[in-house]
Amino acid sequence: MKTVVISCVALLLVILIVIANSLLVSYHVEKIIERLEKTPNEISEAEAYNDIYDDYMKRQKYIGITVSHDDLTNIESEFCEILGAIQAKDDDTLIISKSRLIGALRHLKRLAGINADSIF
Repeated sequence: MKTVVISCVALLLVILIVIANSLLVSYHVEKIIERLEKTPNEISEAEAYNDIYDDYMKRQKYIGITVSHDDLTNIESEFCEILGAIQAKDDDTLIISKSRLIGALRHLKRLAGINADSIF
């Protein structure tokens, strides 16, 4: 009987940790998406994009614990493409890269949530 209780408590604890992690990762990703969407698609906003990238890199340490590193590498590549477009003063590439970055972040948020995609 004692082992059953311990097993149930352990299962409940694991479920709570998974839910908390899912909520925290989704929160961090949503904050980055919101900041990106508020930032104008202009080369003159280089400082804002650098700040968002730095914020992402700080949050990535936590997010990377439970998220696929391929997804994180893809997101980091998109950030680098945005920063490169700013240096090259290429507005078109900035707009395209920003759109792809937001899409990759939304995909990450969807995978971090508790749903069929993240389970299977």
